[in-house]
Amino acid sequence: APARSARERQPLRAASRLLWRDALKRTIASAQFVAEPWRLPSSDAHAIVGSMEHEDSTPGGLDGPGMYPTSDSESLTAEQCRELDCSMFESNAPAYWRSRIDMLLREPAPVDYSADLAAEIAALGLDPRMLADTQPSEREREQQRALDAFALRQHIAESLVRLVHGVVTVWERPCWSVWAEMASNRDDGAALVNVLRQVEESGVPFDLFLPIDEANRFRNAPPEELLDGVRIHWQWVRRAMDLLVNDRLDTNAGNNKLKHGFAVRQRDDLRIEFVTTPPNEDGTIPLSAFERSVPIIDAVAFEFLERLPKRHSHAGSWEVTVLNLRPAPLLAEALMLSTVWTSVFVAAASRHWDGREAEAPTYPRLLALGPPPQRVTRAAVGLRQSLTAPTNGAAPRGFVVETPDSTVTLTPTGRGKRGVNDATADSQGDARYDRVEAGMLGPCSMTAPLRPLSRPATERRVLDFSDRQGRGLRTR
Repeated sequence: APARSARERQPLRAASRLLWRDALKRTIASAQFVAEPWRLPSSDAHAIVGSMEHEDSTPGGLDGPGMYPTSDSESLTAEQCRELDCSMFESNAPAYWRSRIDMLLREPAPVDYSADLAAEIAALGLDPRMLADTQPSEREREQQRALDAFALRQHIAESLVRLVHGVVTVWERPCWSVWAEMASNRDDGAALVNVLRQVEESGVPFDLFLPIDEANRFRNAPPEELLDGVRIHWQWVRRAMDLLVNDRLDTNAGNNKLKHGFAVRQRDDLRIEFVTTPPNEDGTIPLSAFERSVPIIDAVAFEFLERLPKRHSHAGSWEVTVLNLRPAPLLAEALMLSTVWTSVFVAAASRHWDGREAEAPTYPRLLALGPPPQRVTRAAVGLRQSLTAPTNGAAPRGFVVETPDSTVTLTPTGRGKRGVNDATADSQGDARYDRVEAGMLGPCSMTAPLRPLSRPATERRVLDFSDRQGRGLRTR
């Protein structure tokens, strides 16, 4: 049977609203609050299925006595797949991403537990004194915002990869469901990324990012501006793929440690920079040394510990990774990734409806997308240090720093010490820098020179390490 259009479902929606409203009125009128749990006798049980609509919401259609048609088949039927995607594409899923981003864009502030939702929570029996005594400080809230910005970027990146994979899979299987593909696919990130790389090799169709009517209009002679928009869109898809799978610092593993058990350490007191200016005789480092330094950790950071799995070439090695978390570029990436996610979602929804009347989330417009990834990702990612040797006989991976354009391995060339230490450089230009890590100075060589990196807008506040006499950073 053909799927009903939104217009055809209007009588069903109206009936379900009346049924729901009448049942709700009767329930409220006869409600009696008792201590025992409320139970409905099984012989009198009837399912009420309906949708409650708001003035600003997209109407949903629920036909028949159940939410979706059932089948005796062991796999989803074409009708079920169609109904499942009807439900998925009637939602305004992009609003979820944007709401989470906007929530992090608001400045952190203490909570008033006597008003709004907080008052409802306190009314459930929580002691307001306990709530007030355990409120995080402004500094702690800033750490939380940085960690949540990182987790949100990773969440959107993985969702974008899985959405694109689901859409291109349904192109090959027209009777399948995008929603079912996203829900049932348990392949690891590498398998999904390999599929998308094959799509890239064969040519990315702009149908992936354009609603069907616009795709048909520009199919024969797409303007160059449109193609540029498609290229930027795919660059952000590629960025999502890179965040999910790469051979550098494993940000995806860090995200898993963060969301599964919070097996991480967040901090804002760590500064790691590479300088060539030697310290003063009294053990201080002048602030002028940081004018040409290379910042590695200069914002909120979080550390995670990992033992590499058996499938890894360095299996069994314990490693600690420190990631640099600047909220502004993290949230800028989240905005761009969510915008591309919305384009893919709206384009897939338009192909699903294929001319039938339906409401869809706002299309972000292909030509007004924004910057490519390389304009946003200009800070160091972080560093990784091997703690133990692998169990398979391989050599440890050592100490590694990742910048936007390279991964640099560091090798100590001398014993680290506290206090004064000279920086050296040989005549062949083999870079040798003093490593400044929490006041520890130690010479080391690098596999490649570290180029100057961008600093956050709050550079002066971040680099204000001087003591009250303005004598610069004192090593501890």
